[in-house]
Amino acid sequence: MKMLRTLFAVAVAVAGSALAGRADDAADALAKQQQAVKANIKAGKVTLATAETADLIVSAPYPAERVAKIAAEVQKAYTAALKTLKYEAKDDPIAGKLAVYVITDPKAHKIFLLQALKRSPRGKEAVDVQLRGDTPQIVISAGADEKPTEAGVTAQASRAVASALLNVKAGTTTDDAGLPGWLEAGFGNAVTLRADGNASKLAAHRAKVRALAQKSQGQALQLKAVYGDAPSADADVLVTSFLEYLVFGPGAEKFPAILTALKPGEGNETPTIWTAFTAADWKTEAVEANWRRWVLTGK
Repeated sequence: MKMLRTLFAVAVAVAGSALAGRADDAADALAKQQQAVKANIKAGKVTLATAETADLIVSAPYPAERVAKIAAEVQKAYTAALKTLKYEAKDDPIAGKLAVYVITDPKAHKIFLLQALKRSPRGKEAVDVQLRGDTPQIVISAGADEKPTEAGVTAQASRAVASALLNVKAGTTTDDAGLPGWLEAGFGNAVTLRADGNASKLAAHRAKVRALAQKSQGQALQLKAVYGDAPSADADVLVTSFLEYLVFGPGAEKFPAILTALKPGEGNETPTIWTAFTAADWKTEAVEANWRRWVLTGK
């Protein structure tokens, strides 16, 4: 009996040592990420306040208390995306914490990319995503057209973190080989609308889509209006509705198959929605009819 107690004590000590070692590794990794954020802000010559949440390190050009509020809202979207994509508590889809930089001045954004990330801007990009490596990060340029509002910045960052998790789920973790833009945008919008906790905002979105369907006798709700060569003027609203249908509505059971089919890979370098529908055993006309019925009736 004494020997059994001794063996048990040794086993407990070994397990405790292993747990402590993992905790130390996690702490070291987080410290490295925190230092990387500070170093990037300094190298990029931008003035940003930083706030941390459970999963994020958010930096933006506002006073610290306002950045903390933005970070808390973006964390809601991150948490909602985790739940939507069925990640379990033990999962760690993005190692450590995801750094999110929001830069509202176009010139400052360009300097940040050149000086901190050591690369040139790619056209009029709004979001730069790098999820591999020890310091996963998203850089958002929110000032391309006009000075953005904090609400707009929060919504853009929320969409970005949700779509980042979607790419991780699909196995596409860089902006060079990511999912189709309409899919990322629609998913980010749909998740953010639900994570926001503002029922009236979600209701207003659905009412707008329903009005579009009624006004056009359902013709507005065609998939070519979402991702075709000539998208509708209401494409943003429609793609959000379509992804809400796919992720939260009757199409949810098919979403995993569609996500897998839209992942670029050998023999599937440029996947299309038609590829995805084939994988899900769907026909376009049936998808459109079911989406339209859901918009109009909620069923």
